[in-house]
Amino acid sequence: DGYEQTPPELRMAFKALKDAGFVPPEVEAMKQIAALRAQMESTADAAQADALKRRISELQQHVALRLEKLRATGTL
Repeated sequence: DGYEQTPPELRMAFKALKDAGFVPPEVEAMKQIAALRAQMESTADAAQADALKRRISELQQHVALRLEKLRATGTL
């Protein structure tokens, strides 16, 4: 996931890191978002669901800003 959104000049470096067992912070944040969504879907507590929604939103914004910076500059 995210391959097409990754700038072409960074794909090889990210693949090498992935093959070595490392992932970019953006990928780790995307994994956290997926886990939080699963947790949110399984909770019956409205307050906890709202807190999880806020955290998901924060992480999505963080990822979007980092990816935009990557697109704009080619670096983080």
